[in-house]
Amino acid sequence: MIYVNRVRSSGGLSLDIPLGSPRPLHATSVGQLYLAFSPEARARIWDAVPLTPITDRTLTSRESLEVRLAEVANRGWAWTDRENHRGVVAIAAPVWNRDGKFLAAISVSMSNPSSWSQIDEMAQFLTAACDQLSAELRGA
Repeated sequence: MIYVNRVRSSGGLSLDIPLGSPRPLHATSVGQLYLAFSPEARARIWDAVPLTPITDRTLTSRESLEVRLAEVANRGWAWTDRENHRGVVAIAAPVWNRDGKFLAAISVSMSNPSSWSQIDEMAQFLTAACDQLSAELRGA
């Protein structure tokens, strides 16, 4: 996965992730969306994706990642809990192309959210924005 754009926060959390820098699919919320919603690509790259730990919370077994990807597919959005950066929760929602296939994702990072409801609230907001963008891409 490669970051192609970023909007920096005016306050609070600011991650220094250079644009164009590769990040591991299994440890990022966007990467987990890609694996969950792109079955053809997943089948093609699954054995080539090393599950290298980035932090002590990174998923490193195929079984645990399979469970997570099923949860992502069921829920419709992904979140990682300090799996790619210590102290950072990331939430990602998918953007769909005209054919209803995964095209891209938008993610938001949070530092130490106070509760699951804060994560869920942000996920609902992000999902609604991505759904609107998907609709605009479809010409709806």
